[in-house]
Formats: sequence, C-alpha cells, structure tokens
Amino acid sequence: MLVTYITELQIESVKSDLLYHNKGLKPFKSSHLTEALAFAFGFKTNAAMRKDFEGASRPQCVEFCKERFWHRISELSDAHIPSLQDAAIIDLSKSVSRATGIRDFREQITLPSAFETRLENFFKQMAVHGAAYFTIDGCRLPPNDIGFSRMYRQSNRQAMRPSFTAVKPSMYWQWDYAGWSALLADDFLEDHIGSDCDLSEWALKISDHLEPNLSSGNVEFNAEIGVIVQHEEIAGCTASILYQRPGQLEEIRAADANQQQMNRIPA
Repeated sequence: MLVTYITELQIESVKSDLLYHNKGLKPFKSSHLTEALAFAFGFKTNAAMRKDFEGASRPQCVEFCKERFWHRISELSDAHIPSLQDAAIIDLSKSVSRATGIRDFREQITLPSAFETRLENFFKQMAVHGAAYFTIDGCRLPPNDIGFSRMYRQSNRQAMRPSFTAVKPSMYWQWDYAGWSALLADDFLEDHIGSDCDLSEWALKISDHLEPNLSSGNVEFNAEIGVIVQHEEIAGCTASILYQRPGQLEEIRAADANQQQMNRIPA
C-alpha cells in the first residue's frame, strides 16, 4: 500500500507506461487496464475517479494498492492472476514512481525500531490533532576527503490542516493565513509532541538511509504521505518516501470530519 499525491494526467501516464512495456503482448484490454488502475487508486470505477478529479486544482491524495489492481484486472479479463502476471511485463511501483517523480523507498531500508516507534507516535499525533506538514531545510552531500557534508534545520514552512486552523484572533490582524497556520503548528509541537522531538535531527537520521553517493535536500514530515526526502534525480525521481504509518489516511479523514462537525457547533 502506498499513499501518494497524483493527478489524473499522471495516472494516464502510468497506463501509457504499462501499455508501452507490453506492446505486442496484449495480455489484457486497454479498457480493462483503465478500470484496474482506477480501482488500484481507490476508486470503484474509472468514471468515479474522473468525477473526483474533475476541477481539482492540485494533485489528489490517494492510496495505491497493487493487490487491488491484480484483483480487478483478473475479474475483468476472466483470467487467473498468476497467468496474467506471467503474460505481462508489469512493475506497478516503477510505473507509479516514473509518473509522479517520487520513489517508494521503504522496502529498501530498515529503520531502527526505536526510531520507527517515535515516528509512528509523531504521525499519529499529526493525524489526530490536525498538523499538515513540517519542512526541514538542509542537505546531505556525498562523502569527500573530510567525510559527509550535511546540515538540517527546521524552517517556518509548516502548517495545520484547514479544519484545524482556528479563526484568527483580532490581536493577530497583521498575520496572514500561512503565518497563523505556522504558529498553530508550533503550538501543536509544544502541546502534543514535547521537547524530546528534534525534527532536524530526525531529518538527518532518515536522510542517511538513502544511497551514500546521492545528494539529498529538504525533508518533509507530511501527515498524509509520510517522510519525503528531496534529492538529485535518480531513475526519473527527485524525491523518495522513506516512511509511512499504516492507517494514517483513514485517521486523518476521520479527525478532519470530526473537527469540521465541531466547527459547525455555535460557540
């Protein structure tokens, strides 16, 4: 399972990539591939997906599941999954990565269990209490004669999710929305995380799990899609996901719905 941001055009790119690599083989119909991809990205049908993407001004957050793809295309093709997998040349993870420019690097690394536990708790608190993201500025350069050159520091590029961004008090009239949301994100860290959380140190620690010779940049702790590290281009990707908490997206949607309901209750 992979949670990622994607556009309808990028999903079309995934389909084109799969068709290209199976040119001449024709293991399934193009229309079946369209429906199976929509199902894999969490929609019942391609029509439902197109309706959801209609008029969207930014990429949509979706949960991609390879098992759902194979289940649906097997259903539509009236063929068993093993026979379809033998007949086709398909690497769904690579196709999605090429389309979005983001690698799913989780299977290539093993985070220390204690660190992973801390990340799990941090992301749970983000889901429940409305934090959207925290961006850590910095870089890690490949080793040279004096070793690694690396530095990370927390920036003010952080925010709460819209439903948790309370009405700005009049005393803060000079603050714009982004500044007010960033201030509330600071409050979230203080109220729900505590002083033992050093996101700059975490950014450095997690970026060290990338390939040693790969220059990396900013690290984002994103409530929806996990820990994303920017880096130089590799295999068509300029960012990698190194951690996601299972069930995170469902908890975010439940918390947002509950908060929106609370916001409608008169003060």
